[in-house]
Parts: sequence; structure tokens; C-alpha cells
Amino acid sequence: MCGIKKNSQLADLIRATDLIIWDEAPMQSRHIHEAVDRTFQDVCDSDRPFGGRCIVFGGDFKQILPVVVKGNRAQIVGTSIQRSALWQQIQILKLTQNMRLNTADEQE
Repeated sequence: MCGIKKNSQLADLIRATDLIIWDEAPMQSRHIHEAVDRTFQDVCDSDRPFGGRCIVFGGDFKQILPVVVKGNRAQIVGTSIQRSALWQQIQILKLTQNMRLNTADEQE
């Protein structure tokens, strides 16, 4: 768990938060995601994943894996978020249109 006390200002901020955007999530070890999940559940007094907070994990899950110093392939893959029990509860959304290339509206 993270060292956030239930009566701290940071805990109040977490409880007031509706959406958290976590960029480059695939680079982080699953243990970090699990620790944040347990902490948010504790702070928010909820058994729901991440205490019921909506978390958007951003990043390219096909290209980036967590860094494991001197780790072999199995160790590196084993620390990815896809190997976490949380992965079963994550809804996967994929971008279907590159909005950066959609410049027709800007030119008119």
C-alpha cells in the first residue's frame, strides 16, 4: 500500500476525484497498479477497483513493457499489468480514428 492516511488532504483529494489519467501505464510494474488500487480502496472505503474511481490507462500496450533490471523475458512479462488480477476488471477501449489527422474541419 501507499503511505496515504485516510484523514490527510491527499486522501480528501482522491475522494473528490472523478477521473485519473495514468499515462504510460504499460511501463509500470503491476505491483504499482495493485498498490494504488489497494490504497484507493482503503482511502475511499470501497471494495470496487481503485475505490470506484475511473482510471484511464494510456500508452501503447503492444510496444512498452515494464523495466526489470537484469530481468529475463518471463520476469518482464510477469510484471506487466496484463498479468495482474486487476486486468480482468479493466474495460479495454481502442481508438479507431486518429484525431490528429482529422484536419478537414480546421481548414474550412
